Amino acid sequence: MAFVDYPSKRLALELALMLEGSGETLQDLVTRHDLTPLQLEKQLSNAVFRAELTKLREEVRDKGLTFRVKARAMAEEMLKTTWQLVHDPTASFAVRADLIKSVVEWGGFKPKADNAAVSDGGVKVIINFSGKPQEIDVSPPSPLLQDLATNDET
Repeated sequence: MAFVDYPSKRLALELALMLEGSGETLQDLVTRHDLTPLQLEKQLSNAVFRAELTKLREEVRDKGLTFRVKARAMAEEMLKTTWQLVHDPTASFAVRADLIKSVVEWGGFKPKADNAAVSDGGVKVIINFSGKPQEIDVSPPSPLLQDLATNDET
């Protein structure tokens, strides 16, 4: 399946803003993206790109130039800087790690809070008796509890 890559998404957003009256000219946009008329025509003939452009135009038209649209444009532009910093060996490890964590979160790849119970390696079993849920924790006991159980048996 075809998709719209990052530079194309940025171009689609800027075209949508221009077509909805941002005040920018087509020449400004073509110059900034270093496009030839033939390259722009090729983008506009791409059905996936046109669908993205239509969606963005509707969003701008319906919601106006909202803070969210501006923030999305800024965030996409900042991804370039983030990429450069993450791959810069002179950047501190802490900065690089924070940027990686942030991108994971922004991309929606951060584990959900309700998965926390599963992440400790235990198993949670819920059994319903007459409509009243009863929880039984069958996760392995901690080493401290195992030592106490062993001492109690002797």
